Amino acid sequence: MTRRLMLALLIFSLAFGKDKSPKVYPQHGTVVAVRTGEYSKTVPVRTDSNGKTWGGYSARRKTQTYRIETETLVYEVMQREKNPRLAVGDGIDFRIDKQRAYLREGDKERKYELVATEQKR
Repeated sequence: MTRRLMLALLIFSLAFGKDKSPKVYPQHGTVVAVRTGEYSKTVPVRTDSNGKTWGGYSARRKTQTYRIETETLVYEVMQREKNPRLAVGDGIDFRIDKQRAYLREGDKERKYELVATEQKR
């Protein structure tokens, strides 16, 4: 029994224990503007199969929108948190993946929503 368990653990560790490659942040930019805004989220009323109703509320949240300027492009990214994490003039390294921007903050990575992209003038 112990041998089977050890063998199963060995196979599991070989199959799923792949080394993760370090994340690369190929773009470097500077925060040139910060805007505070607000968005509202409305959850519609729905009824489950037992006849109980759920939802039916609306909430407002503050957002921080940052304008990040690179050598060739200007990005606008939105953070849906109360406290701003970036300030004008901060240099940042980031990567874009689909409609998200991932900014490196120290040894952590924060996810932001990509709002707009335009050519630098």
